[in-house]
Amino acid sequence: MYDKGNNLRIEVTINNPRDFKVMKEKEVIIEHEKLETIKEWVTYG
Repeated sequence: MYDKGNNLRIEVTINNPRDFKVMKEKEVIIEHEKLETIKEWVTYG
């Protein structure tokens, strides 16, 4: 934690990001070349 000007800033380091998930779009071919976009949760780690 430090002060820069009139702003108090807090920094955090995450060492184990396995619990964080991101919603990403994925393109899938369905029914002979019909392209569809689906969303799914992706876990990193």
